[in-house]
Amino acid sequence: MKTTPFLDEMAESATILRNSYASHRCTPSRAGLLTGRYPFRYGLGAEAMDIHAPTGLDPKEKLLPEFFKAGGYSTHMIGKWHLGFCKNSYKPTSRGFDTSFGNYGGEITYFNHTV
Repeated sequence: MKTTPFLDEMAESATILRNSYASHRCTPSRAGLLTGRYPFRYGLGAEAMDIHAPTGLDPKEKLLPEFFKAGGYSTHMIGKWHLGFCKNSYKPTSRGFDTSFGNYGGEITYFNHTV
């Protein structure tokens, strides 16, 4: 007798994903999602970006919101960016988002919203 029949049925009819497309860190996961490419290509595959680093996700890379805008959509970013902000060209509103509300860096607390 199966103890989890519903889960077993889901697993039997599910798609098996054999490759990893996300990271256990925020910066690489965001870079991968927004570019559709492996974050290791940008040197962002292992760790979260240091908020004091004078760098960011390469502005030459076209991001998902830029494709959406080209299709006539409005785009808005809410939450943590954590892909660089030392230059305006790295910030979300320079990367295809019409508006941005949130924190540019990481390490923000959920309780008092401080770094």
